[in-house]
Amino acid sequence: MVTLPYDFDTTTPWQRIVKITVAICVALLAAIAAAAVMRSWGAVAGIAICVAILAFMVRLVARFPGLSFGARGRLTAAEIETRPVSVYGIPLRVPVGRYAISQFAGVRVVQRIIVIRPSNARSNEDIGSVQLVGRAGTPDIELLSGPVHAALGVAREIASLLGLEVERTALAGEKIVEVKLGN
Repeated sequence: MVTLPYDFDTTTPWQRIVKITVAICVALLAAIAAAAVMRSWGAVAGIAICVAILAFMVRLVARFPGLSFGARGRLTAAEIETRPVSVYGIPLRVPVGRYAISQFAGVRVVQRIIVIRPSNARSNEDIGSVQLVGRAGTPDIELLSGPVHAALGVAREIASLLGLEVERTALAGEKIVEVKLGN
């Protein structure tokens, strides 16, 4: 059950990715220093190329249009306030500001279809991301992510509390098809 005010933070997976990337960079820089101390210039050059490739890939992902790194903030009946998020001083691309609920057209559940499921998965369901859909000039804001059926329930509650409509969609280029086998 959702109650207002509702505090949310959907940036945790992205924070973890940034921390892992920083750890990899630190390890590669340490390897460059160790190779330089041993005067292994070929190793220094090879590792430096790896660092350059990693930096290029990080830059591509960070600037990918339309990619949001989640959001952190508080939802009330009248407005939503989102705050900036950074990891080790590196800012994540998240919506920041204070927006009236009237600036949103509805509540959307984006279904992320999981094709390959790990054998130790806690759930066999696809992932649903609950978002407030911004009107022109207002960003979409992700409120939570979880198993799609639970996300649909939460989306319905939030929509009811805010007086908005619920829409369900898949990621661009995907289609939602539900097939029930058996009884």
